[in-house]
Amino acid sequence: KEMRPHRVYLLCNPESHPFQLHFYRRVVDHLDRLGIKHDLVRVDANSDLRGLIRELSRLMTTEIAAGNRVHVNISAAGRIGAVASTLASMAHLENHGKAYYVRPERYDPSEEERMRHGLSVGMSADPVDIPLFPLRLPSPEGQVVLRELEERGGSARYFDLFAALHRAGVEGYKEVDRETSRELKGNLTVRLTKTVLRPLLDARLVTTEKKGRNAMVHLAQGGEYMASMLTAPIAKRT
Repeated sequence: KEMRPHRVYLLCNPESHPFQLHFYRRVVDHLDRLGIKHDLVRVDANSDLRGLIRELSRLMTTEIAAGNRVHVNISAAGRIGAVASTLASMAHLENHGKAYYVRPERYDPSEEERMRHGLSVGMSADPVDIPLFPLRLPSPEGQVVLRELEERGGSARYFDLFAALHRAGVEGYKEVDRETSRELKGNLTVRLTKTVLRPLLDARLVTTEKKGRNAMVHLAQGGEYMASMLTAPIAKRT
């Protein structure tokens, strides 16, 4: 009511539980009466951490690209929602908005109050702004690699990554095949290893292994979550 946003995104799955549907309808009714536009983004806000990070990152990057500021209420869901919204805010909101936490008056509603307010009642004082220490995303080339790995189910050959970087317009990379000289393959491997994979390995976002004749790269657990934040197309660099 105080912020009067132009649009509100509601991230939830109303049909997953009677309470979610009940409170989704209540919130929508309030927003309609306030004349505030709203969109439903279907995601399980109670358990799907990566799905939440992906959707929040998509919404943030889209709105920021349109020149809009983004305000994120990290207290509007459970602990999974708070973690996802904080991580996405740290990755994308620097100088483009803020994250905030609403302090309730109390957490012990009666049965009657629970259907009106949920698990907490009222708002105590002003919302608390959450300091956002930048969560640095990988280099553009590193982002290409992480997205390619995610699209391939978590693993790729070096040759696949050469092709992905070439398609993204990164200077110096080419697609290779059986006819490609050993010297060129070696040069591309050194370039990929030293300039792109090394920072990802140091950040524990990927792992590498030798599998037969192929050098393989795998997403680590941290890389899976980082890849979830990389929803915007990677700009070509020449």
